Amino acid sequence: MTVELLPRTLRKDKAHLIVVCCFGENEPAPSEEMFEAMLEAIDKFLNVFYKYLAPVPGKKEIIKIKKQTDKLLKTLQDLDHNKQYEGLIKRLTLSAVDTGNLWERRKDIRKQPTILAPEIQAIANKLSEVWYEYKKEWPTGTYDNRFEHDNNHPANRIFDWASNPGAYFIQATLREYFGINYNNKQIKDLIQSLYLPNNDTFKSMREEALESLDE
Repeated sequence: MTVELLPRTLRKDKAHLIVVCCFGENEPAPSEEMFEAMLEAIDKFLNVFYKYLAPVPGKKEIIKIKKQTDKLLKTLQDLDHNKQYEGLIKRLTLSAVDTGNLWERRKDIRKQPTILAPEIQAIANKLSEVWYEYKKEWPTGTYDNRFEHDNNHPANRIFDWASNPGAYFIQATLREYFGINYNNKQIKDLIQSLYLPNNDTFKSMREEALESLDE
């Protein structure tokens, strides 16, 4: 799934809706201009992420690359006079590390639930930071799960703003600006994943993407 920000023409009147409905009138809240700037920053991140960080070759491609590079490396190493190929041998040796990293990323993608994709976690993390900046509390995924057996029950589909405005903010922004329609359980899982001590993958990927924007 590729996440895309809604075009500016279609999100023109949504900033006021999100800011007022989620933060409340006469309450500390980002201006519409600041909210729009945040969305633009997320859009830049997504563009860089999908261009440089997200693409991973398939399993068959990675195996094919490994076999071909290993074969060429062995051929060069077995030459009686291979000094003129020292640079190439070095690069091929280093490429084995890159291939191994790609293999690990491919395995992670296979294990990763779609709702916890790194780019979606990065967006949710940014929205959590914005919420904390103005509300001085981190969003939680708490909701009334008594009706969890009924997928169509409103208590499972949309967060109650009065009882959990932070989760409502993340859910509404993902829905209105990125076309991501997560129910309450999915939002809860997403928010909880941000606070896992060992879950820093999406943070490092976001930092790499943002750094590349300055190059």
